[in-house]
Amino acid sequence: METLPKINGLVISAGLSSRMGVLKPLMDYKGKPFLAGILLNMSLICDTILVVTGHESKKVKDETQGFLGCQVLNINSKVDWCYNRDYEQGMFNSLQAGLRELKNEGWILYHFVDQPGLPVDFYLDFKKEIDESVDWLQPNYNSRNGHPVLFSNKVKQRVLEHNSDQSLRKLKDSEDILKKYWSCNYPQILQDFNTPKDIIK
Repeated sequence: METLPKINGLVISAGLSSRMGVLKPLMDYKGKPFLAGILLNMSLICDTILVVTGHESKKVKDETQGFLGCQVLNINSKVDWCYNRDYEQGMFNSLQAGLRELKNEGWILYHFVDQPGLPVDFYLDFKKEIDESVDWLQPNYNSRNGHPVLFSNKVKQRVLEHNSDQSLRKLKDSEDILKKYWSCNYPQILQDFNTPKDIIK
């Protein structure tokens, strides 16, 4: 009997949302706050999910938990929270903070909070592409790489060994990180919402 891959979700929701003008994790997208909608989708394939917060941490956590608690399927028990006091140092710093809190073995689904537009089927199909012979799995649409990404514990350890001024992209390009690119039919992997105009589009 084939063993199903274990997946730990990691969402970075720590930024200032300065270009958006309001708290991005709590903005509405098709009737759901950005972060809550992402967590509901991730819960379909993730055994656990960790949210890294920073700016307005308590407000983001309280309102997201409140929304999730009102859903038919309450996933709050699957979601843990981590506050990164150094969130202003950048996303790689928040990634490191989250990875230090993730104790479970398995794949890591690394997700940004500005991608609420991915459909449920994307997550289900993405999980099917997991290949234990690689360290990095990234979706690709029209020859352009997108997000979120799945990576192994090998990548996790490499991230934690580096200084916080590094970038995940540079680390990923190391020759000993074995990569697989999944050519998919989901243009939403290239979409992110950074300003109110992006949502209107």
